[in-house]
Amino acid sequence: MRKIICSSWLILILIASSCLSAKFDYNKLLLSDSEVTSIYEQNKDALNKLMEMLQEDLKKIEPDSKSTPTRHLSFDKNCLERKNCNVTVSPERHSEYDKIISKLPVFSYLYAQSNGADLFFLHLTLSTTQEKKQSEISCDKGLYYSAKPHQTVSLPLDSTDCKSLMATDGKGGTFIYRGLQDNWYLFMNGIDNSHDD
Repeated sequence: MRKIICSSWLILILIASSCLSAKFDYNKLLLSDSEVTSIYEQNKDALNKLMEMLQEDLKKIEPDSKSTPTRHLSFDKNCLERKNCNVTVSPERHSEYDKIISKLPVFSYLYAQSNGADLFFLHLTLSTTQEKKQSEISCDKGLYYSAKPHQTVSLPLDSTDCKSLMATDGKGGTFIYRGLQDNWYLFMNGIDNSHDD
């Protein structure tokens, strides 16, 4: 009899946990549109310098493969401190990146890619739920730079439930963008790896 009661309680706890997870508001863990915009406004010079450095360094490294001109660089805050994010970038150059990025009040991850002279983009993740809620489900928000105009949404990103952007195939989910100034944008995306085999 005790085993049946314990099993029933366990089932109820699992169901309750599942419901709480489904209703969790991931957007509340992210910076607001106004907070990200403020970071951009207060750090324009540093961000433009960062973009220029990445464009310079991408021209110096080998393509990702022989069949494509695609090149990329990526950094997170931990590897910047260790100065070992990418073997193609010297420790001295890492220090330059670290000096610029350390001016930002928050920083999580940077990814820059070039597919040719006019195809350059930069995702600068400033806010991620992964750091605050350890989960296979996560949302990211930050700044995006594109050498070419990018399609945008008219509504504030704050009004979009980031869970609606999540992909269950581990490929990064959907990105949405809202224009800031010149070639800079706000971005948000979500990913759900909880269904991976």
